[in-house]
Amino acid sequence: MNIFKHSLLALFAVVLLGAFSSEAVAQDKRAAVQTYNKAQELAKNKKYEQSIAKFEEAIDIAQKLGADGADIVSRAKDKLPGVYFDIALNEYRTYQSSPSVSQIDATIASFKEAAEMGEKYGSKSVADKASGVIPKLMYGKASLQYKQGNNQAALSTINQVIESNPNYATAYYQKALILKKTDSFDSMISMLEKAAAVAEKSNNQKIARMAKEKASTELVARGGNLVNSKDYTNAITALEKALEYAPESADANYWLAKAYNSRGNWDQALNYGQKAIELENGGRTSKAKIYFEIATAYKGKGNYSNACSNFSNAAYGQFRQSAQHQMEYVLKCENQTN
Repeated sequence: MNIFKHSLLALFAVVLLGAFSSEAVAQDKRAAVQTYNKAQELAKNKKYEQSIAKFEEAIDIAQKLGADGADIVSRAKDKLPGVYFDIALNEYRTYQSSPSVSQIDATIASFKEAAEMGEKYGSKSVADKASGVIPKLMYGKASLQYKQGNNQAALSTINQVIESNPNYATAYYQKALILKKTDSFDSMISMLEKAAAVAEKSNNQKIARMAKEKASTELVARGGNLVNSKDYTNAITALEKALEYAPESADANYWLAKAYNSRGNWDQALNYGQKAIELENGGRTSKAKIYFEIATAYKGKGNYSNACSNFSNAAYGQFRQSAQHQMEYVLKCENQTN
């Protein structure tokens, strides 16, 4: 009897202990659920930092429950990357309202953290989305530094952008603009070439066009300055390069005509001058300088009739006096009107 009595008491104790244990688990489960729900509410109200703390607290409580808390752990881990991404978006909105290098740095740091949390908690979508934003933000930082005149810092930042995404054509274009500010003309042209090549490869026709137009414009400006300083060899090299990017450039053809006239190469001058006049869409003022070079080439070739005709067309605006001098005193043109 005593043995039976003790056995019953022991069994009752085990049952009672099990009941207490089940109740404790149930209480902890309720606490985990309540904490999780509170975290969601805080996130909805944009109290992101507090929300993160509550999600982490819910995970901590639920992990101690083992299998009973696995669903809460999984749900909280699914939510956390999104909250970090919301923090990053909030930082970005602050940057948009008040752009500064320090604020964009804070924004970049937030997106990096969101990407890390996406990786940590297995949210590939958040990790990829946050990582994809970072190069664009870095580009924005470089642009801001460039506008502030901090060219070396801008160059360092844009190099980081290119390193992280070698197919980002716009970054190469921005780097070219920075290089221009640092008086690296040849490097600028090379970078514009790179921008165009990368843009074409990625089917970004807008940047490809912009890069080629910019390269042509810069080369024409350089070529014109070299012609004026009588460095005709380098001028011709720059201007012919400009035509590779913009074959329809009236200005490039005009300066080539002037350069070849200055060297006494009348046929080449006439060739480029005629191309320039065909391509020029401006009025008489824009065309007068081209006609003057065409006339000069004809004069050099001894074709005075065509020279007189073209000097007549050139006798307008700032070229009027020089053209009339050629017609009246040098070529002694007859019956020329303008």
